[in-house]
Amino acid sequence: MGRGVPAHVHAEAILSALLEARPAGLTIVQLMAATERTRAQVHTGLAHLRQVAAAKGLPPVTWDKT
Repeated sequence: MGRGVPAHVHAEAILSALLEARPAGLTIVQLMAATERTRAQVHTGLAHLRQVAAAKGLPPVTWDKT
């Protein structure tokens, strides 16, 4: 059985959607709709973006649950 899509693929889709939406940002539900990803895939992509940002010394990816 095949493995799932790698985290960096989800991260690229999420980053693209967030860049289009800035500066207002998107909710998780809006990110799910914009990227056609599940809630778990969105969280995986966001986690990957946070790791990449930290490794490259970029500003952190932040969000709130509201």
